[in-house]
Amino acid sequence: MNKVKQQGVHLIQELALIPGVKEVRGSGLLLGIELETLKASDIATAMRDAGVLVNAANATTVRIAPALIVTDAQINKFISIFRKVISDAK
Repeated sequence: MNKVKQQGVHLIQELALIPGVKEVRGSGLLLGIELETLKASDIATAMRDAGVLVNAANATTVRIAPALIVTDAQINKFISIFRKVISDAK
């Protein structure tokens, strides 16, 4: 579980730096990414098209819930894809 906590901290820190992200909240790997102006459903669709499943928890929040066995490389790939999807959506 220590690894999950570390990965969660890493995700929160990196996602919070992405322009268009208002706030990242949650615990461990279960996180909500609050968007400034973009619609969460549009981002969820774009993420799916990019090969990543996320959930639009409400109109402005994207929820992620990766498996606890996720690797650091997979997390970094997610961050990269999310950054690109947000950038392309602006």
